[in-house]
Amino acid sequence: MKKIKFPSNMHTRILSIGLLASAFVTTSWLAACNSTPAEKSHTEEQGHQHQHAATPAEQAATSETATAITPSFKQVDPQAAAHIKTLVTDYLRIKNALVASNAQEAAAAGQQLAKSAAGFDGSLLSADQLKIYNAQIAAIKENATHIAGNKELPHQREHLADLTSPVYELVKAFGAGETVYYTHCPMAFDKGANWLSEVAEIKNPFYGQDMLSCGEIKETIQ
Repeated sequence: MKKIKFPSNMHTRILSIGLLASAFVTTSWLAACNSTPAEKSHTEEQGHQHQHAATPAEQAATSETATAITPSFKQVDPQAAAHIKTLVTDYLRIKNALVASNAQEAAAAGQQLAKSAAGFDGSLLSADQLKIYNAQIAAIKENATHIAGNKELPHQREHLADLTSPVYELVKAFGAGETVYYTHCPMAFDKGANWLSEVAEIKNPFYGQDMLSCGEIKETIQ
C-alpha cells in the first residue's frame, strides 16, 4: 500500500490551529462577562449567558427584577437578631476585603467572624430557629477559620464561596438587619459561585479588579 506523505510542517500547523482555537474560546468566555449590551446580545445568540459590565442604572434595574425574599421568621429575639447581624457584618467585611484583593484584611475579618460565631446562647431561639442555626453555624466557623489561617487570595476566595451558603441560609431565615443582595458569578471556579452584598452595585470578590462587575443579582433579602 502506498503511504501518504504529509508535508514536514503539517504537525506544526495542526498544533498552531489547536492553540488558536483554545485561545479563542478562553477569550470569548472572558469577554462575555465584560461585553457591552450589543455585544452581549450577540454573545447570547452564540450560547454564552454571562453578565456584561453593567452600568449603575442597569445594576439598579437588575436588583429591582431580582426575586424578593422575606425572612422566614417574623419574630426573633433581639439579642439573637443582633448576633445574626454581627455574623453578616463580619462576612461582608471579608467579602469587601476580597473585592479589594486585600488578603491581610480578609484574614483579620475571618478571625473576627470565627470569634463572633462562638459562644452564642441557643436558648434565645425557638426549637425551629435553633435547628436552622445549628445546621449552618459549624460551616461558618470552619470557613471563617480557613480564611483567617491562610493569606493566599485564591484559597480565601474559595472559602468565601463555601462560606456564603450557610450565611445565606441564616439571612433567609432570620434576616440581616439590612437589605442584602444574593449575587451570582457564572465564571467563578469554572462552575459559578455566589456572594452576599450590602449594595446593589456588582463588585465581584472572586476576581477583584480583573472582572469587578461580572455578576448578576438573583435575590434581594429584606
